[in-house]
Amino acid sequence: MVVTKSPIAKLFEERISHHASRGLHGREIFEALAIDDALPGLFEAEDVANILGIQTDSLKRRRKDGEPPEFIRVGGRLVKYPKPAFCLMLAAGYRSVAA
Repeated sequence: MVVTKSPIAKLFEERISHHASRGLHGREIFEALAIDDALPGLFEAEDVANILGIQTDSLKRRRKDGEPPEFIRVGGRLVKYPKPAFCLMLAAGYRSVAA
């Protein structure tokens, strides 16, 4: 099944390229994304799933199992993902390859 990237997921990729073109590498890119004003402060579940390359059902299962990424509930069922926590989670999971 082909998954169409959400506009925010596309913007996220563009911002990765932007920060990489400025000389940032690996973890530094995700740390920069955490404070990047071009990205929204809260991501939708669809956006996070697109960025992680997983289905929204998998993301829902992660929430249920208490696994990252961190999320907040807005109202009863609406779930949002804070940009700083999400980007720093990606930074923490980044592993550089020794040359």
